[in-house]
Amino acid sequence: MVQLGDQLNAFVRGEFMDYADGIDIKRLDPDTLDVWEIRSHLKKPQLRLFGFFAAPKWFVGTNCAVRDDLEPQRGPKWDAAIKKAADTRTDLVGSVGFFSDDRGEYVRNPK
Repeated sequence: MVQLGDQLNAFVRGEFMDYADGIDIKRLDPDTLDVWEIRSHLKKPQLRLFGFFAAPKWFVGTNCAVRDDLEPQRGPKWDAAIKKAADTRTDLVGSVGFFSDDRGEYVRNPK
């Protein structure tokens, strides 16, 4: 939990978040659902916080999972976690929301 907290603190402080390689933060497939995960990856157990962006730099976490509880590759558990995040976004804000094809718009890393 501490490392996930560190990741969230880095995001809130506007520190660099690696989205290109999906190390710190990643948009999950399918892109059309626009569900993201923030990852704790340096220590085990690795945690995944799923959620969405209400606006650039405004991440809303909806559900989380221990990485080892999900399949090694995309499968039913991943699909359920992604669907839960998408359904929660719909419940909270409806179908309206921030979406950009430019993933950098979400994190707006410092220059």
